[in-house]
Amino acid sequence: MNNLNNDSINEIISLVKDSDLELALNKVKSLLLEFPSSDILFNLRGTIFLKKKEYKIAQSNFSEALKINPHFISAKINLGTVYQNLGKTEEALKCFKEITKINNTFPEAYNNIGFILYTQKKYSEAIKELNKAIELKEDYAEAFLNLGMIHLNLKKYQEAIKFFDQCLVHNKKLISVYYYLGECYKNINDINKALSCYDLSNHQKTSSRILECYFILNKKKKYQKLIGSISNNDPDNRRIAAISAYISYQFGISNIYPFCNKPLDFILKNNIKKNMENGNLEIQELIREITDKKFTWELFGKTTVGGSSAYNLTQLGITSLSKLQNILVNEISNYKENFKNKNCTFIQKWPKKYKFNIWSNILKSEGYNTSHIHPAGWLSGVVYLKIPSDIKKKEAGIEFSLHGDDYPKKIKNIPTITIVPKVCDLVLFPSSLFHKTISFKSKSERMIIAFDIHKLQ
Repeated sequence: MNNLNNDSINEIISLVKDSDLELALNKVKSLLLEFPSSDILFNLRGTIFLKKKEYKIAQSNFSEALKINPHFISAKINLGTVYQNLGKTEEALKCFKEITKINNTFPEAYNNIGFILYTQKKYSEAIKELNKAIELKEDYAEAFLNLGMIHLNLKKYQEAIKFFDQCLVHNKKLISVYYYLGECYKNINDINKALSCYDLSNHQKTSSRILECYFILNKKKKYQKLIGSISNNDPDNRRIAAISAYISYQFGISNIYPFCNKPLDFILKNNIKKNMENGNLEIQELIREITDKKFTWELFGKTTVGGSSAYNLTQLGITSLSKLQNILVNEISNYKENFKNKNCTFIQKWPKKYKFNIWSNILKSEGYNTSHIHPAGWLSGVVYLKIPSDIKKKEAGIEFSLHGDDYPKKIKNIPTITIVPKVCDLVLFPSSLFHKTISFKSKSERMIIAFDIHKLQ
């Protein structure tokens, strides 16, 4: 049998880099017929499916590569990345730690370990791992970026600035770092410096932060000019929709941004128990299936305090969740019909096709979700599976408001809507609308299924 030549491998790698994934996949498939025990080919095929976000198939290919060659570092780091995308953080951490045992001079492994520990808010441990990565690779821009992120989260803004600056010294192409520098300067109230950093950034939040700076600096005309331009060029950006609704209210001007200029008018609550064959049993079965699944409940997240979340539920094959999805499809259709005469992009450009992003969240006593939006979603919703029975007034409720993201307030009295839900309640709302959970003192848990629909067409 002939050896697998480097030219064939390099050609596939080039196709993957150029995102010509189908052609790359066909070439790998053809070569596997000739070289069925090639760890390199299985790793390449896994990489293609990883790029396609088909994580389960990617996982099986990386696992196959590692069966053939247990010390194949590239396959192991790729497998760890897949686990991260599947929400299996502990498995990912195990992969990266195993790499350091195989080869303790591999800086990417320490960086990935540090990043996971950062997401788990184990900041001191994360810093140690990231420092190891930098010891091995002094110009490791991504490790400096992660150190900057940790210190930004610790509100040590001056130290964070030093790490972000160091990151840019080693990789000037990482211009999204200017966004985080802007965050640091904004938080130390150097708004003009923050504005200059945001101007250099290509981060997805850049435009909304520039609008916020104009608001803080009371530059109303500059705000109006920029929001007019964005309205024409980017009419369905949920972050822009959120801040434009807020700033328009604060400035006392008409909200011209077309996505959803009056988001508080688009909240809809319905109890879906009537749509189930046996509501209580189906809810209990859903709770059981979710809690029985072997995945990590993440503590990380700027929005969840005193609780945990499990992500990517649609990829876990939960039977009762599929039943719930069928109900949600019908409820979403009814929602659109209910608002069909509203003249805004949110309704008039409603997705012809969409996909679900579904996760679960558990809050314990004193737990809550801070105010946030879902910028990747179009429509968001929450189904309540467990509600403490001994709550008082608005405890465990969901509060909607134009205000969020620590925006400064010129007008203090901002309209809010609070819903205190019951089990089986479904609440639907635009993904651009700020919402938070009110804490509760009960020792019982609050458990929900949350979801967004993502526009495909």
